[in-house]
Amino acid sequence: SRLLARRLFGVRCPVSSPYFFWDQVTLGLRAVLRRESLYGLAVCDMGCGPVAALSSLAARLGSRTVTAVDIVPEFVDSAVAVLGDSGVHQAEVKLSDFDENLGDATFDIVLFNSAYIPSGWGESHGINRDYPIKTMNTSVTWSGGVDGTESIRAFLERMPRHLRAAGRLFLGFIRF
Repeated sequence: SRLLARRLFGVRCPVSSPYFFWDQVTLGLRAVLRRESLYGLAVCDMGCGPVAALSSLAARLGSRTVTAVDIVPEFVDSAVAVLGDSGVHQAEVKLSDFDENLGDATFDIVLFNSAYIPSGWGESHGINRDYPIKTMNTSVTWSGGVDGTESIRAFLERMPRHLRAAGRLFLGFIRF
């Protein structure tokens, strides 16, 4: 619900938004962020989704900078609008497949609410019907590949080079 999104993450979701605001994994990563001391840190929210809920929370918890990243153009546009409407101005939102548009940026904390659903399961259960995305194959938002771990493996391979010396990766997923 919009009210819960505001209470839990500090985001003002549009009334007409066709997107889901968060899932159980987002709530788990929220708990992780709330335990961390973020003051002055650089945070990257990989797979930020359409409302960039974790980006908003990281900003509200004192992070110096927040980089919100998603591969879905509509999600990036929505995240920019939601963060602006929510008063989060230290966040930069990027369209990127993992680190392809991050350059040499480094972060103290990188969060990833990964795509983890095995593609066969998602297709057989009609998940594509639930995502009103026009610009691309919607499976990119939920499919973790054949076994559900392809996006996780890609993240773990590519993102460590963007961590600062004492940086931390937080990976959220549900095993199907």
